[in-house]
Amino acid sequence: MKNILLSIFLLSFLTEAVFAQRSTPDFLVVDIYGDKHQLFENYLDNGNYVLLEFFSVGCVTCQATARIYNEIFLEYGCNCGELVVLGIDGWTYDQYVWEFSFNNSVTFPLASGQEGMGYKPIDLYNVLYTPHKVLLSPQGDFLMNNDIVINSADDLRAVLETHNIQKTICSGNDFLYLEIDGFIAEINKDNNTAQIVMPAVRYHNAKFRLSGNSKLYHNGEELFSEQGGTFPIEDEYTDFQIISESGEIADWTLHTIFEGTNVNSLNDKQIRIQVNTGGELAILPGFSANDAIVRVTDVNGRIIENFETTISPDTPVLLKKTSNYPTGIYFIQLVGQDFSVLQKWTKIE
Repeated sequence: MKNILLSIFLLSFLTEAVFAQRSTPDFLVVDIYGDKHQLFENYLDNGNYVLLEFFSVGCVTCQATARIYNEIFLEYGCNCGELVVLGIDGWTYDQYVWEFSFNNSVTFPLASGQEGMGYKPIDLYNVLYTPHKVLLSPQGDFLMNNDIVINSADDLRAVLETHNIQKTICSGNDFLYLEIDGFIAEINKDNNTAQIVMPAVRYHNAKFRLSGNSKLYHNGEELFSEQGGTFPIEDEYTDFQIISESGEIADWTLHTIFEGTNVNSLNDKQIRIQVNTGGELAILPGFSANDAIVRVTDVNGRIIENFETTISPDTPVLLKKTSNYPTGIYFIQLVGQDFSVLQKWTKIE
């Protein structure tokens, strides 16, 4: 028993010693989606390399750098591989970082200076101007600290290749949503089916939004890739394949159901959306359910809000972040044990 305790003590001592030797300071920021990013606990302790972009929303060069970082973010696994990409603003608020993200098509996480606490690492890293580029090893060593000129994605790839950081495909062989004339299909990834309920669905065009670099095939013919597209629905069951960048194939079936044939049809589970004073979005469900998941995503599939609540026709569900959303298209979904309802919402101002 003493030996076990001594081993635990030594392991703890050695772990603390490794942390103490790290060149980089630890920090915590919260991105504009509400996700927390603790440098040591979430990333370095798990063996990740961390690429930081310190930016300011009014910086023109930062806009170009953000696009470069986003290209690398997608190539290296969308923060699920060896490399984690994180953007940190040091001065402004979520609303303005939202706009920066939207205007520059940034999909990697960004934290604002105020609500996201980005002002703390800005100070810790002695950032005097932006953009300021940092690459950290899992040991906390500075592999890049604004000392390398990055004018293109190739410049940044060269730095990452020098340290043998491996690329990872972050796209799967699935899709993010399917829409037919404003109705959104329920996608079941457990059995690779998409189901949609609406009157006279045949002879309408189905619009797919694919994830990452996936490609859609129907009867052996490639229909479209990456951002998605449309094709006509003519049968009750339509089989198609989605192939990922790595060549993995998934067989999918789109099942179109005519109104009245399914107790969980979209007409049985209606939701209305309204904007309240102050910019808050209110979901008005037409039914009741316990332990429902409320989820909001943008057109890139990024989860913006995700929480559990009890819903009823008498109580609006408020989404308090929507006043910060940039203009664009969003998808609001209610998910329960026996239903999944998703509705499109467009913010125009």
